[in-house]
Amino acid sequence: MVDNSDKCTICLNTYTLTDAHRPTSLECGHLFGNSCIRKWFNKQKSALCPTCTKTCRLRNLRPIYATQIIACENDGSVERIIALQEERNRMEMENVRLMTLIELLQKELKKGASSKKNERADVVAYRFIRRCPFVLKDKNIFVEYEQCENAVLMTFCNEQAFGLKKIDGMDMASVEIVFQVKYKELAALTRQDSSTCADKRTVRIKDLKVSPFNDSTVILCYENTVKMVNTANNSVLMSLSLQEEITSLTYDHTDRNVIFAGDVKGYVYRIDLTGDISRTQIGDSAIHSMHKISSVVYCGCVNGVYVYDRRIEKYEMLTITNLTGDDRGILVTVRDRSTMVMHLLIENNTKMAEEHGNTDDYIFNKHFFNFKETKRLRDRVCDGNMFVINNEKKAVMVYDIVGNIRKILWCGEIITGFCIGVDKIYILTCKGFMIYGV
Repeated sequence: MVDNSDKCTICLNTYTLTDAHRPTSLECGHLFGNSCIRKWFNKQKSALCPTCTKTCRLRNLRPIYATQIIACENDGSVERIIALQEERNRMEMENVRLMTLIELLQKELKKGASSKKNERADVVAYRFIRRCPFVLKDKNIFVEYEQCENAVLMTFCNEQAFGLKKIDGMDMASVEIVFQVKYKELAALTRQDSSTCADKRTVRIKDLKVSPFNDSTVILCYENTVKMVNTANNSVLMSLSLQEEITSLTYDHTDRNVIFAGDVKGYVYRIDLTGDISRTQIGDSAIHSMHKISSVVYCGCVNGVYVYDRRIEKYEMLTITNLTGDDRGILVTVRDRSTMVMHLLIENNTKMAEEHGNTDDYIFNKHFFNFKETKRLRDRVCDGNMFVINNEKKAVMVYDIVGNIRKILWCGEIITGFCIGVDKIYILTCKGFMIYGV
């Protein structure tokens, strides 16, 4: 029960903030107006309290400095405080339990996302979904799939500029420019007269690689420049100018701070994003493609494959048109003088080599698929399957590691390139994309 005791019980007037009628307490604790209680004492040293009749002394009068006096019943207050403290403790314990549960669920979610990232649908179940038509003028382009953005990345080149664009992998309708360089700006940067910028119109992106760490970054190169680009916000994260023209790139799949570049004179650059750059010459011809597995960098040149680890080994072959790989192996495309194509699968098999006492950490398997090709096409190896472009059949042929056909993705048109998503394959022809999926 609350009592608003803001009036003097002698005169029944409200208290004031001045000394004349300020609330004043007796020894017993009862309150009165200062002037009223002093009159009550009538100049005596002691008097009875008007409320409880207890004897009180004049010298023990205590003025109360307050604007309002509120009396509260104290019955049950302690019990309520204790109950509230217990409730608070219980809520804190429940909060700790829920935070722990959230942390565990987040770990499970990350684990599930990680396992899903590495699990693509079986290619045998793929079927034609739809076509996304457009006219492709530039034939020498790169297409890659970026999982974090669920986007198809495609290089482009026109009269004014060259660069990289991003296409939404779901509807294939939303297109953004991720990165571009205008030829006039490029001519100005190289201190050439703008009238000679036509000489620069042959410049285009020479290689494009998507980060294996699923962090929305890619690396690309043109002339002697290497750039790292964020495809999420279309910004350049890093730009380097090296000694020679760069023709190929690859990520270090074991260290996100390291990338490798190959140049036109046969040098391999090890680029640490923290600042250290070193280079080693492994041959005397341009490195047109490269890939790193474990500690080994595989470099494709026109006349052979270089294996660069603690030592440099060269495997001479006929014309090497492409070298690609995943975390299991390397696929090399070889063309003979009659333009017949052969595919060489290099399996990274350190454990098997150790068991057989072999000093090599890689095993070569040759596959002849009996078709001809005059152009450089970028075949792929993914999850133990070889994806090979066969423009005689106008299809992407899918083989297992021993060369058996698993699937044929028919297109009916000349194929320029393709990329492999989580549950779709995007095949680029001169008339647009053809999409296969589950």
